[in-house]
Amino acid sequence: NSNEYFAHVQGDFVQPTITATLGSCANMFVVGFDTIQGRTRYPDAGLVAGTRCIGTGKAYAYYHCYGKDGKDTSYVNTKISFSPGDKVHVYVSYQRANNIFNYYIVNMTKGTQVSDIVQFDNANYYKGKNACWLAGRCKTSANTYYNLGKFTNVQF
Repeated sequence: NSNEYFAHVQGDFVQPTITATLGSCANMFVVGFDTIQGRTRYPDAGLVAGTRCIGTGKAYAYYHCYGKDGKDTSYVNTKISFSPGDKVHVYVSYQRANNIFNYYIVNMTKGTQVSDIVQFDNANYYKGKNACWLAGRCKTSANTYYNLGKFTNVQF
């Protein structure tokens, strides 16, 4: 728009292979809005969608909304899986007026897809100035972080 804010972002990548793990590992490969690195440095953390892999197994469709005071919401959809080498397409849009975002995740290799509309009233995300793509580690249900597994090269 005229204020140069992102309203939607999309990205494509090839699902990498997790080659090694140390303890409990969970990797995410996502695109989205703003940033999710370090809540103190970047207090306006974002929302992301893509794939998540626990250990060295299959990856599944995934989204994560980063909320106020660390009250986040995330979801892993096990109805759509990704194997190493699968081509992935992710589209995320955001409606600033009502804190609703839509995600669309496609396994282009297998021809499967998932989409949803999510309202997140506790939103502390998306000032709209940055889009992101990243490979990172995921939070546990205890609000700590998994280790990051070693993975093959991934290009967004």
